[in-house]
Amino acid sequence: MAHNLSLSLHYVPSHLNPAHQPSRVLSDLDCTLSQDRWKRIDTTFGPHTIDLMALPSNVRHNRSGNPLPFFSPFPCPQSAGTNVFAQSIARQENAYLFPPFLLTGPLFRFLESQSCTFTIIVPDISPRKYWWPLVFCRASCAYKLASKGFYSQQNQPLPEVPRVWKPAVQCSDCSYPNDTGFRFCQACGYKRKSLAPDDNPHLVSLDLPSLDLRLETLQAVNDHKPYQVQKSKLRKELESFLSSLPCPKTLLSASPRDVTRFLVWKDRKGKTKVHVPTCSLFGAKKAEVCSCPSNFAAGTVANLIGKLRSLFVESGRGGEWNDLLGIGNPASHHSVKQYLVLIREEQARARITPKQAVPLFFEFFAGDRASDLGRIFTKEVLTLPDDEGFLFKHTFGKTLRGKNSNTFMVKNAPTLQFVRSPICASTSNCVIS
Repeated sequence: MAHNLSLSLHYVPSHLNPAHQPSRVLSDLDCTLSQDRWKRIDTTFGPHTIDLMALPSNVRHNRSGNPLPFFSPFPCPQSAGTNVFAQSIARQENAYLFPPFLLTGPLFRFLESQSCTFTIIVPDISPRKYWWPLVFCRASCAYKLASKGFYSQQNQPLPEVPRVWKPAVQCSDCSYPNDTGFRFCQACGYKRKSLAPDDNPHLVSLDLPSLDLRLETLQAVNDHKPYQVQKSKLRKELESFLSSLPCPKTLLSASPRDVTRFLVWKDRKGKTKVHVPTCSLFGAKKAEVCSCPSNFAAGTVANLIGKLRSLFVESGRGGEWNDLLGIGNPASHHSVKQYLVLIREEQARARITPKQAVPLFFEFFAGDRASDLGRIFTKEVLTLPDDEGFLFKHTFGKTLRGKNSNTFMVKNAPTLQFVRSPICASTSNCVIS
């Protein structure tokens, strides 16, 4: 009254309210199961005590007809809280949720940490997502609600008015304006007749068997390529390894730890001798008989990691690994990359170099640190014929860690006489027998 204002309430019927129709437009957030489907779920898995992801417009009701407590994505009336990930679910709760399908994996991991029973609606789509084996293994009971392409007026309630941002199409029975491309009338439920194929002038005749045969022929040629054969063999080995774990896994549920374990397990089948410094055959290139382990060369390990990364991409697990959500390509995890770095360093310390042509430098005074001379073994220094100088092969040093090796010579020229003496002293100080 201080501002000379007064408020009075008046009832306005819906048909006289201009805001009634726009307020009835539904969005994807309002999607829900039909009442008969919900009753079937609640009878089989209920009674449920909480709806973890809902809105006031689609929250489920208990058997007494009262709405369940629910969590909403944003503050709204009657909500018990916002953001289910920020909530703590009691163990005695029997929860129900119909989540956005993109959040199925993170939600499943979150609910496992809460140790409560729950009923979740998930899609069985192809290719199956990474979380499908987790759901399949943990579920005590499951059944299919509906199939793709199944339309029912009861399965998904139609909005009361057409969407205001789309052009309307008149129903042939009741003349109600519906959305373009509607299948059922929003007012009378009339099932719209689809356009017959013969009535569409833009259709072309298709020979699907010949198209499929062409694709199968190309795929067969690709499958017989050496790289694909090797990758197929590696896939079978990986699947066998994952199935043999104490907790059997698949390509869709493997973790970075499983990938590194597989690399270590497969590394034992290598043929590259990694001699320890105390071995009498240290530095030998041939696989001599000794107690030193035989492993894969670092280049072979890098090739294996590349194939594993490709296998996981083909299984639908692309992208970088996310430790928080536990999704992505496990072969791209930093622990797998670190494993390759350690293998390269180990073999560099053992003076194992890649089997490829190495350039020989006649004048090489840059790229190596002077302190690296103190890391040279006598087996890495050769004397040139007629005592003309020395041939050095740098394999491991401060800047050399297995990827490259530097081979160069220092001739016993008059202008280099001052170089020979300190080099001899350096090499004699690091002899290991």
